[in-house]
Amino acid sequence: MYMKQIKAFLDSSVIIAGLASKRGGSQKVLVLAELNIITPCICEDAVKEVFRNVQKKLPGAVAHVYTLFKRLPFKIIAPTQEDIEQ
Repeated sequence: MYMKQIKAFLDSSVIIAGLASKRGGSQKVLVLAELNIITPCICEDAVKEVFRNVQKKLPGAVAHVYTLFKRLPFKIIAPTQEDIEQ
């Protein structure tokens, strides 16, 4: 039986929290993405925000961020005009 994969938009806080904690809900979301249970979606601004905040707050984790983005099947999406206006 084929199940349609769920798309989940991840903001920068989910990614950073998932890197910082091995027990929280954000880490579980990243594991679901790694197991291809969900498709992690992100926008370019969120990617930039992840790198900027990790470099500032967790400089020792920058290499982990690069590894995460290589390992997980992130789908980069562009915000709609409606999203921008909100």
